[in-house]
Amino acid sequence: MTEEAVAVAPQELIPEDKFRLAVEMKNAGHNDIEIGSRLMQEGLDHETAGLILKNLPVTEEMKQRKTDANNDMLYGIIGLIAGVAITAFTYSTAKPGQSYVVASGAIIFGIHRLVRGLSAPR
Repeated sequence: MTEEAVAVAPQELIPEDKFRLAVEMKNAGHNDIEIGSRLMQEGLDHETAGLILKNLPVTEEMKQRKTDANNDMLYGIIGLIAGVAITAFTYSTAKPGQSYVVASGAIIFGIHRLVRGLSAPR
């Protein structure tokens, strides 16, 4: 069962319908830039849209998605660095005419996880 944020505007300065729209978009996985752009398309000024974004509730599911994305980026960087380091080490220690290891699996894994982490909704 997924937890959804409750849409209650924290201040009277914020239009209730726009706040609910922002909460619905956040629950659907949209990022803050997309939500802010939509709020401004709906007629809000930059300051009010920013106030709404600042006051959006954060659910455990949203926290977990952010943690997962950060872990993907971390493991991606580690895999990419390890693959490049193994390749560089074996290449530099190989004598002319000898073969060396290209750690393409680690490099591809690293790039995949890094891109997945960077493109994940937060």
